[in-house]
Amino acid sequence: MRLSYCAAVLAALFCSPLLAEQQYRIELILFRQGPVLLASRPAPDDWAQGARLLGNRDYREPALMALAAQLVPDQGYQVLLHRAWRQPITHATQPVALVAGERHYAHYPVQGTLRLQPGQYVTAEATFWINRFGAYGELLGSERLSTRRRLEPNRLNFLDNQGLGLLIKVTPP
Repeated sequence: MRLSYCAAVLAALFCSPLLAEQQYRIELILFRQGPVLLASRPAPDDWAQGARLLGNRDYREPALMALAAQLVPDQGYQVLLHRAWRQPITHATQPVALVAGERHYAHYPVQGTLRLQPGQYVTAEATFWINRFGAYGELLGSERLSTRRRLEPNRLNFLDNQGLGLLIKVTPP
């Protein structure tokens, strides 16, 4: 009995790290590349649709700071959001919600969701809104980026969507 108990404890100690969800490093830069192109409808109030809102404790130090620094207005770019974090990528992983700026009722100046799904290439589904507010905080209009693409791990991936662009790097554990 004692031997089987010890074997079970040892198995739990050595196998649990293998069973734990592996954490990928994700870095994302959302930027404007040209004139403002408003969507036909503003962002919906339920824009996050159950996604997990990332908070300050979730973020990591970005590694692509030099690249983000090159996206300057003189060259026709404006960085709107730059975040890095760690997360598992499984079929059961819920999307994450990313925001920037002060909240106005149900919206932020920059808000969006990102869902990453595993495979030979990681599939990204990204939807972001750049919102404009009135004098009383009411939502007047939104720019929208919505795309689904395959991403190559360990490479910087560019997702183009008219007036907005997205750079995403997914680094496996």
